[in-house]
Amino acid sequence: MRIKGILMGAASGAIGLAVFAAPAANAADPVDCDPNPGSTGSCGWVNVVPDVVHRGDVVDVEANCRNAVALPESDVLLNFTPTGEPTHWSATVSPKAKRGAHTVSITCPENTYTKTFYVVR
Repeated sequence: MRIKGILMGAASGAIGLAVFAAPAANAADPVDCDPNPGSTGSCGWVNVVPDVVHRGDVVDVEANCRNAVALPESDVLLNFTPTGEPTHWSATVSPKAKRGAHTVSITCPENTYTKTFYVVR
C-alpha cells in the first residue's frame, strides 16, 4: 500500500511538473484572436532569426497582421526584402548598429508586436 501511494505521488508530481514545464506562448508566435465586438480582429506576430547577430548579418524576419497589411520596422535592420513567403522578409543588420538589445516590430491596427534581438559584434 505504501509503495502504491509513493508511485501515485511521484506520478502526480511528474504530471504537475510537465504542466509547469510546458513552454509559454511566445509573443512572436502567430496569434489566434477572438475579436471583441467592434474590433478589426487584427492580431499579429513578429519574429527574427537568429536573435543574436553581428553587424552586417542577414536575418530572417517573419511578421504579419491578421486582417491588415503592415510591414516590419526596426532601428537597425535595413533593406527589408520579401523572401517569397507572404510573411517573411530578409533584412541586413546595419554596420553602424551598436552592441546590445534592439527590436523589430510590426504595427497592426489595434496593437504593436515587438521582438528583441541582440547585436554582439
